Amino acid sequence: MKDKVFLVSEFQNKKIYSNEFKMLLSIKYDVDIYDTLNDKKINGIFYKIFDKLLLFLLKKFNLNFYYNSFYRLNIQKHILKKVENNNYKFIIFTKSSIINPIIFKKIRTKVYYFFFDTIDEIIKFNLINHFRFSNNSYVISRIISKKLNEKYHLKTKYCPQFFNSSLWYPLKNIKKDIDVLFVGSKLKERENLINFLEINNVNILKFGIGWNNKPIFGKDLLKLFSRSKIILNF
Repeated sequence: MKDKVFLVSEFQNKKIYSNEFKMLLSIKYDVDIYDTLNDKKINGIFYKIFDKLLLFLLKKFNLNFYYNSFYRLNIQKHILKKVENNNYKFIIFTKSSIINPIIFKKIRTKVYYFFFDTIDEIIKFNLINHFRFSNNSYVISRIISKKLNEKYHLKTKYCPQFFNSSLWYPLKNIKKDIDVLFVGSKLKERENLINFLEINNVNILKFGIGWNNKPIFGKDLLKLFSRSKIILNF
């Protein structure tokens, strides 16, 4: 009988890596999941503006009203109830920007925090205590790990992303009509590097938040990769 573990992540928005992560864990463990996007809903322009204000207060002054408002408080209650009712060997939180990291301290079993995004996202959502309050924390970049540890006195470790060869593989008989491809959110550092390449006559097709082409996932992304001669990853 496999040990039971708990994976708290985002699944509904087609971020396939969360599903891949579950598949990997399932090789050895019985994986229970909680989708933090399941109850994520705010209606009305006033409430959305107010929510942005709460996020600003969290980022600027480390005030935790953001975590205890709207749907977020219920999500945290559901997670703690699941933990209380199950004997998990360990629990993994990924990203979890809507989760108050103080609940990590309320969980008796071992808590791992795995962040597979950029340092800009860490700063945007004030996630430093997510790294600090977990038993072990990991990021997918040695550079990010070094920056976090030096600036915030953390002990975050580098853990590279894996890939599932049954989901990600080069498609056959597809024309390589894209010179250079980049898929990811438009961040200042990325924009500077891409601008430099484009100024030097490198033709780059860009997909993601902030670029002209919207984010792309799953099979559509696989086709895009297969059409590309060069894929940038930074």
